[in-house]
Amino acid sequence: MEEKRFLTIHDASRLWHIEAEELRRRCAEGRIKGAKQVRGIWLIPQ
Repeated sequence: MEEKRFLTIHDASRLWHIEAEELRRRCAEGRIKGAKQVRGIWLIPQ
């Protein structure tokens, strides 16, 4: 079984050149496939 790797909002925003707040909004709207919130922290699949 393959282990999924995730990025934090901070890491993904730097990688994708998107403001962290904009990325949080997109996650909350369901626009980032596979993103999930764990204990208030968004995790985004690599």
